Amino acid sequence: NAYSILKTGRDEYGQPFPIRFKSFGEYKMPLYSYISIPFIAAFGLTVDSVRAPNMVASLIFPIAIYMLASALFRRRSIALIACTIATFSLGLHSVGRHAHEVYISTLAMVFALGFFVHAIDRKTWKWVIATILSLAIAMLGYQAGRIYALCFLFVAWVLVMRKTFPMKYALAMSIAVFILFIPDLFFAPARVNS
Repeated sequence: NAYSILKTGRDEYGQPFPIRFKSFGEYKMPLYSYISIPFIAAFGLTVDSVRAPNMVASLIFPIAIYMLASALFRRRSIALIACTIATFSLGLHSVGRHAHEVYISTLAMVFALGFFVHAIDRKTWKWVIATILSLAIAMLGYQAGRIYALCFLFVAWVLVMRKTFPMKYALAMSIAVFILFIPDLFFAPARVNS
């Protein structure tokens, strides 16, 4: 699909720049296909160019883990230990060599959690917007990101009820997440059903 969009602007079924790829009838999320386009354009349609987005993500993952641990524990030593473990995690980097949507979505979820912790602490739009963008990437990457986003909304609203998180931020997050669910009205989310 990425190669087809690169060459024609349409997917394998002739749909121009789809927001869901029909693929085998499961209407998979679009992020990985679109992220693959620049790599395929630069290196041709090869195994390495198709896997390249996850290879890049595997290099960014330890940074995301450092940021998350730093936000959660507020101790540089713990953040460095977490980053080191992520850096040398064979499982993490082995999965990063596959061409699968879940890896980039998981990376976005880690960033979203770190940004959300900052949003709770600092209560500024900068961190709320970063959380929303990370959740959007996770939701457009794989179905698990959509479930994760709903968990974020639940926590945000619980914090609003406890008066520890401004309602305007929780409302902005809710609107953004629900907008990203609109395609489900038009495309049957077969992976979720199965």
